[in-house]
Amino acid sequence: MRHEPAPVRASLRAVLDGMPLLPAYVVDFRFDVLAANPAAAALFGPGFGTGLTANTARALFLDDRMRDSQLDWPRIAREMVGNLRANLARHPGDGRLREVIDELRRSSADFADWWRDQTVAERTHGRKRIQHPEAGPLTVCYDVLGSRDGADQYLFTITPAGPADERKLRELITRHSRFRLAAI
Repeated sequence: MRHEPAPVRASLRAVLDGMPLLPAYVVDFRFDVLAANPAAAALFGPGFGTGLTANTARALFLDDRMRDSQLDWPRIAREMVGNLRANLARHPGDGRLREVIDELRRSSADFADWWRDQTVAERTHGRKRIQHPEAGPLTVCYDVLGSRDGADQYLFTITPAGPADERKLRELITRHSRFRLAAI
């Protein structure tokens, strides 16, 4: 049976779309990307939310481009393992979540090692450095806002850490917005 994630609420989608200058996306507790705004596509690539990046845990561990872009990869990756373990504790019978975890345990030695250490932790905010192919190095902050309606959907927002990062992020998003408008 094919997994079908719950749809993103219209009001949450409106919040996502109402943030044109901040990369943002919605995931479920499996880290499947349910929706992303154009700013997220500018930051993470035009295919963000599809293929390997349809699941941010899989992308983080299995996509070399994503891994190389995360300058704090070991810390961010360990946080992801802790989040997956916490989500598995809340949803022990979810087949799709187990499928993601099993694939990562088979395909990533780092994931398998960190999974064995039994760390349970939830990442809700922080700071990370990204090496973007167009914008260069960026330091950003991330915040995770969770729905309280039982859907277990989370809005990830990315904000610049400082004025230089804000300028680079704005230029990147503006450049990609122009390309999209020119293609219409």
